Amino acid sequence: MNIRLDIYIKIILVMAILVNCSNCDAEIYKSACFVKKSKNLFCGNECRVKYMKGKGTGEDNPNFGKKWDDERKKTQSEIIKSKVDDEYRLNCAKGMKGKKVTEETKKKRVKTRFEKYGKFGPDVILSDEVKRKIGEKSRAKFTDDFKNKMHQTMVERGHWIDIKNKDPYLFYREISNWNYNVLLYNVIGSNFIKESGFYNKNNKKGLVRDHRYSRRSGFENMIFPEILRHPYNCEFITHSNNIRKQQNKTINSNSISLEDLFEGIKKYPTEYPEQNICLSKIKEYESGLRYSRDSYL
Repeated sequence: MNIRLDIYIKIILVMAILVNCSNCDAEIYKSACFVKKSKNLFCGNECRVKYMKGKGTGEDNPNFGKKWDDERKKTQSEIIKSKVDDEYRLNCAKGMKGKKVTEETKKKRVKTRFEKYGKFGPDVILSDEVKRKIGEKSRAKFTDDFKNKMHQTMVERGHWIDIKNKDPYLFYREISNWNYNVLLYNVIGSNFIKESGFYNKNNKKGLVRDHRYSRRSGFENMIFPEILRHPYNCEFITHSNNIRKQQNKTINSNSISLEDLFEGIKKYPTEYPEQNICLSKIKEYESGLRYSRDSYL
């Protein structure tokens, strides 16, 4: 047994190399193969943890203060996108594939959040400048080409109905909705938002956006959707009043006439991005042209 132990020690000494721990500088023996492959060596896990905490952060990070230029970002984006295929997506999702989160697990998650934050989640307060930047980048991203590709993807996955098979009024109703944040254009009732807030399940008295000249009337009179989604055609009303307008046929769903809508848009400030488009559509309508679904497919 002693002979075998001596032989074993000799073999270890021949194969091992005396090096210094990267954290505490203590002398340790490490396999020659391991030394060749590893840049940093440690005498134990404790030293490894201490070293990793002290390196790679702040000024110790070799990339500290450096930023990628647009070309580098583009190159890296192309590299990552080239790796994404159906197999990659399946691998990303397989961790929870076929699994269902139990009610007990959901309750535990909620409990943890309340213990950590004192409520369901942390407060995220964005400055007006940050909100403006987010809005600009979001609008820049959602180009017609992007929206068409997204629509096609959702149709193929079975989540959305193909535009060509969509109910004509629902199609018109969708493209007549506002494309921009109407709060930027001081629409009627927006001064009450701070006081009443927006309608949601926790704020039943909140306000909602409403078309002054309704989408139903616009559809029946074949008005171009760009005209209906102009901020001049928007007002904030309570959710209950909005429902009452929809269900009570004795209430006029239009709080403005078509003629007044046209006149108001013509006098509207030009900073609205679709102002010139709306003016052009009004001229077309007044000349006898009408909305056609085929033009928007």
